Amino acid sequence: MKKPTRNNKVTFNIYRHNVNNPSMSICGVIEYPLVIHRLVSEQLEMDNGERKRFSNKWTVTHLPTGMGCGISGTWDSCKAFVEQLGQHSAFLMVTSDTLTSHPCYSDLLDKYSVFKSKHLVL
Repeated sequence: MKKPTRNNKVTFNIYRHNVNNPSMSICGVIEYPLVIHRLVSEQLEMDNGERKRFSNKWTVTHLPTGMGCGISGTWDSCKAFVEQLGQHSAFLMVTSDTLTSHPCYSDLLDKYSVFKSKHLVL
């Protein structure tokens, strides 16, 4: 998986509590069912002309639901998460309810905890 440039944009829905889930075009790369992308706040600042450069932070979002995975940090840490856990069967669910009720969801949470403890995630 190659690190995208600012011209490599992906479009997907972003889940926000109590807000209509907007579709957003943001610098990133899709590794279905996950997407690694720049922080939404930074992209909004770039779009409004309030920022000229991105920081070195990236984040991971579950593409079907638009929900963040709680992983943000360097490109390498986000890429490692996607490579290690991206093909877990629970991530193939298309809603948050089916994701959390998947029989292997507890296994995903265990692997997630191990990953977070081994990798420096900002």
